[in-house]
Amino acid sequence: MKFLSKKLITFTKATVYFSAFCMVTSCIPMTKITQAEIDRVNNEIIDPELGLSRQQLKDSLKPSQVRDTNNDRDDRNNRARNLNARHNYEGSKNDNDYGYNANGYTEPAIPEASNILTTPIPSSVMNDKLISISVTDDIPLKDVLIELSRLADVDMEIDPRIDGGIILRVKDKPFNTVIDKVSALGGLRYSVKDGIMRVERDTPYKMDYEVDFLNMTRTSESSISVDTQGLGGSESDLPSGSASSTTQSSEADVWTSIEETVTNILNFTQQTNILSTARFEDTTAAASNGSASLQLNRQAGVISVIATNKQHESIKDYLEKVRKQVSTQVLIEAKVVEVTLDEQYRSGVDWSYLSSENSALSITGNFDAAISNTADFFTISASHTGASSLTNAISFTEQFGVTRTLSSPRLNAMNNQQAVLSFAENLVYFTIEAQEEEEDDGAGGTSTTLTIDSQSNTIPVGVILTLQPSINLETNEITMHVRPTLSRITDTVSDPGVAIIAARNNVPSIQSNIPIVEIRELDSVLKIKSGEIMVIGGLMQDIQSSEDKGVPYMNRAPIIGNLFKSKVQTTSTVETVIFIKATIIQNNDTRSIHKDDKNYYNTFVPRDSRPLAF
Repeated sequence: MKFLSKKLITFTKATVYFSAFCMVTSCIPMTKITQAEIDRVNNEIIDPELGLSRQQLKDSLKPSQVRDTNNDRDDRNNRARNLNARHNYEGSKNDNDYGYNANGYTEPAIPEASNILTTPIPSSVMNDKLISISVTDDIPLKDVLIELSRLADVDMEIDPRIDGGIILRVKDKPFNTVIDKVSALGGLRYSVKDGIMRVERDTPYKMDYEVDFLNMTRTSESSISVDTQGLGGSESDLPSGSASSTTQSSEADVWTSIEETVTNILNFTQQTNILSTARFEDTTAAASNGSASLQLNRQAGVISVIATNKQHESIKDYLEKVRKQVSTQVLIEAKVVEVTLDEQYRSGVDWSYLSSENSALSITGNFDAAISNTADFFTISASHTGASSLTNAISFTEQFGVTRTLSSPRLNAMNNQQAVLSFAENLVYFTIEAQEEEEDDGAGGTSTTLTIDSQSNTIPVGVILTLQPSINLETNEITMHVRPTLSRITDTVSDPGVAIIAARNNVPSIQSNIPIVEIRELDSVLKIKSGEIMVIGGLMQDIQSSEDKGVPYMNRAPIIGNLFKSKVQTTSTVETVIFIKATIIQNNDTRSIHKDDKNYYNTFVPRDSRPLAF
């Protein structure tokens, strides 16, 4: 009986401690918790800096109990370290084992780091008390400030150099609004520190602005010219040809633009207050104009400005707008598709099909008939509500013939920065310059010396696409300068001068062949909505090819082989269509990383020791 009572007392004590533990940890069932688990929780270190466990905290709250000795505390710390080494930090607590499993305690996952918001400098006192006041310019400005502090019950420190007066009448306006108006009219600034508002003259002070713009200047120039001077066959003095050219040049130097604009802000002074004394006018003018200065450190990306508070506010607003506009990017996805047209569509892709109700694309524009002239082109903007608008756009062209994708680039371009997409091959050809020199051979005759100079040249053959976007964040529109250039070699022509000189010197093998390049090029400026598709079509060409057909084996026989074969000439019409999708990507937008890029990386680079963080 004595043994049973002792067990009963022990069990009761354990139950009491366990009930207290459940009240702390919000556990509802109590039958699954063992004494070992309770001891483990009690010995858990809750203050690593002091080495304080949960049980020690309980003991410190009980005055009647003696605290553990240093040796006991060290033992508990060692046990706690061993326990922490077995902790599992993979997820949240389990409901079945109340935060414990075979591997030990399971702590909740560490949440993602949030942006640290620095406390802004208090520019105003948070006082919404309504103020009604009416003053004229014959009342000293210091007296007006004292009266405002009395009405709003605000502690105020006033600069003794403040002079002059203002004209103001307000009724039932918050104190914050009134003090802002008074500061603007009187050329003052104020700050709040330790609950005391300090009002002083708005004299220039130094402030550094950090800007993350590249220290570089990008210059680009493009031109398109058409000259028909050589087509004139008349012998009259009147010009029989014509010539036209379009030249565009741009220079991107954001630092020079910032320097000019900030300088204009510093030099611009707007008189918004009526001052009563000449002394106040002189000091304000000297403070506003004479002491303002600007210093740019392009390497460090720092702009140091000495200006008044009003000028600093204008500079802050300007730099913030510039930073937002310049840092905005455009995700450009392009598809260059070559369509070998069927016989019934030799005049080109009929874009009027897009206006049908069954079309997967919705396109703006009026297309009554297909393009009939290979020299014509058009640019349109299309929008699509499905998942893959570019894919559907390419599928649309397949009904007119066999399609072949020449290139499918995707890149980001900064606002107002030119991007060049080149899918061309540099063809190498040589130009030969031959010269003859006659010299006296000393015997009354002459000898001819042939000098040949060879120079290598390259010409791009393929597709070159030049783009320059300009973003309007308010309307979510993109103004795009587009210039696609398609070139191919059609034939070569021999330099007759080199051929004549080579024939005179019995070296007919010397030739200078210049390639004939067919260029299809257009230059356009258009505007589209973000996410819409821009289509450039009408870049057509006729490709001729020949094929030998005949009786097998017999057509290869010498001399008589031509009797058993025939040469078939075929002409096919090919139209190159360029699809361009432009999407505005602002800061911290995950769309800047395309999902196809992630899938490609995860598929083909599965075991990267230093994986990229998307």
